Amino acid sequence: MLLPFDRSRRVLENRDITKIPLWTGPQAIGGSTRMQASTSEQFAISVMIEDALARALVRAGLSDEELNSLNFKKGVTFEERLLSFIPLQEAVFAAADIVAPFTEIETKTYQ
Repeated sequence: MLLPFDRSRRVLENRDITKIPLWTGPQAIGGSTRMQASTSEQFAISVMIEDALARALVRAGLSDEELNSLNFKKGVTFEERLLSFIPLQEAVFAAADIVAPFTEIETKTYQ
């Protein structure tokens, strides 16, 4: 889907760039696919920033105890932190029946 676009193709075909697929699916709320994509992107970027901050704190000489007090868990990989988003996604999907009436209200509002 993105390969016809030069900029996208250069990124996708560049072996020096690590690609992290952030999947989104169709949503009931108007514009929510973009909101879902933005949320996923913000989460991934936040994990990257937290990882860089944790590395800087280690270099600054903080002890494991001090890192734990700041909620930086030693030994948790970057991938594990990204995957920690799954339980939140599952909770959102489980709440779909609760949210559904609001999407109906939104639909009527746009009509």
